[in-house]
Amino acid sequence: MTVRVQQTSNDYGILVEPLSGPVTAWRGDFVLARSERARVMYETRLPPVVYFPREDVVAKLEPAPDFRTFCPFKGTASYAHVHVGEEVFEHGAWSYRNALPEGKAVDGYVAFMPGTVSGIEHQGDALGMPPAGNITGPTVDWLLREAWAKRTPEELTAALGRRLVEDGISVCRLTILIWSLHPMIAGRHFIWTRDSDEVTSFSPSYEVLDSPAFRESPLQHVADGLGGIRQKLDSNPDEFNFPILEDLRQQGVTDYVAMPLPFSGGRINVMTLACDDPDGFTTANLGLVFECSALISRLFRSLRPDLQRHVSVGNLSGQAHRRAGAWRGNPAGRRRCHRRGDRVLRFAQFDPAGSRARPGRLCRRTQPVLRDHHGRDQCP
Repeated sequence: MTVRVQQTSNDYGILVEPLSGPVTAWRGDFVLARSERARVMYETRLPPVVYFPREDVVAKLEPAPDFRTFCPFKGTASYAHVHVGEEVFEHGAWSYRNALPEGKAVDGYVAFMPGTVSGIEHQGDALGMPPAGNITGPTVDWLLREAWAKRTPEELTAALGRRLVEDGISVCRLTILIWSLHPMIAGRHFIWTRDSDEVTSFSPSYEVLDSPAFRESPLQHVADGLGGIRQKLDSNPDEFNFPILEDLRQQGVTDYVAMPLPFSGGRINVMTLACDDPDGFTTANLGLVFECSALISRLFRSLRPDLQRHVSVGNLSGQAHRRAGAWRGNPAGRRRCHRRGDRVLRFAQFDPAGSRARPGRLCRRTQPVLRDHHGRDQCP
C-alpha cells in the first residue's frame, strides 16, 4: 500500500502564546481572574481562548466531576462551576490536567466559558481569529465523491482505512462500533488492520456489555457519553487505565484515539484509530479526521447493519419473541418488555428505523447532552 505525505490544505493547528502585561477577566463588576502570566490559544476555526494560571483565579471554582469534554489535541477537560457574587455559572470554567502535547502549554491553566466572562482586558493588539480556510485533499474528496458507493459497513471500514493511509496518516488499526436495534445482538464491531488490509467483524450479544473486557474498554467510556479518548502511550500512560492500550503498546502502537460517532437521536457509536509512527498522530492528521467525523458518522448511519433480517420472529418463543415483538414495533410486546424491566429493552418508546441511547442504559430523553467549551454538541 502506497503511503505519501499528508495532502491537506489549511492544516489544523494550535498555537499558544504568552500575553504581555496584566490580563483581567471580568464578569460585570466582578474580577474572575487577574494575571501577568496569562496565555492565549489560537486553534483553527475557533475563537482565541485566554488561559489563566489557577493560582491567579479570583472567583470561587466548585469542581464539577461529572462533566467532562474531550479534545483530541489537548486531552480531557475538567469543569468547575463559577461562583460570582450570588450567581453560579454551571460548568463555567474548564482546565486540562495531563494535557496532550499540543496542549501542554496550558496544562493546569483555567479558561472561562463565553457565557461566564463578559470581558477580558489586556495590553497589546486585539485578539483576532487565526487564519482559516476550507479543508481539502484526497480524503475529503473521497468522502464526498466515492465513499457513498460502498454497500456494506465492512467495505466502508476497509476503504476508509486505506484512504487515510494513502493520505499520509499512519493508521495501523481502525475500528468502528455501531450499536444495533436487534433484540439479541448489541451491535457490530468492525476492525481493520493495515498489515492484513482486511476487516474482521463481530456481533456481540448483550451479555458482552457486562463483561470486564467491555466495561474496562475505551468503547464503553465513549459510548456512555464520557467523552473521547486520546492517549499517547509514551507521554500520558496513566490518564486512562484500559488493558487494551497496554496490549496495543506491546504491538508497537504509539498513539491511540477513540472518537464519538454521533447518530441522530443521541446514539453514540465509536471510531478508534491506532498509530505506529514513532511521533504519533500529528495535529494535522487528527484535525483532518476530527473535522470529517460527522460526515463519516453519516456514511455509517446510512449503512447501519439491518440485523433484523437475521432473525425470524416466527422461530422465536417466550422472552425472545416478546423482545423481537417490541423491537419490530409490536405494542403488546413493547409494553410487556417495559413492565418486566427487561435488560435489553428498557424504554417506553422505540423507533426501529431510528436510533436510541446505548443499549440497556438511559432513555435518550434523559441522556445528558454534553457540549464542549465552544458550545458545540459533544458526543464527547
